[in-house]
Amino acid sequence: MFVLVGVADETVDNNSGAIGDKTCLVRMPHNCLFQLDVSSDLATASLGDLFDILDDQTLQTTVANAAPGGRLIAITGARRGWFDLFDTFTRP
Repeated sequence: MFVLVGVADETVDNNSGAIGDKTCLVRMPHNCLFQLDVSSDLATASLGDLFDILDDQTLQTTVANAAPGGRLIAITGARRGWFDLFDTFTRP
C-alpha cells in the first residue's frame, strides 16, 4: 500500500547507486497534475471525487483499502487532471 507524503520537486538519477544513496526535495503542494489509470476516463461528474494512489505517478478510482491520493478539481484530458492533495489524508 502506498502513502502520499508529497511530490518530488526535482529529478534525481540513482540508477548506478544503492537504495538511499541520493535524495530529493519533496513538497506537499495543494494542487498537482496526475495521470489516471487506463481503466477510467475523467468526466465532469467526477469533479470533487476522491481518487486513490495506484503507483508513484498514477491515481485510480476509489478502491477498498487504498490510500487516498487527491480530490479532482480540474480535467485537462481524458485521463489527466489537477488534484487537490491537501485534504486527502482522511476519507470523507
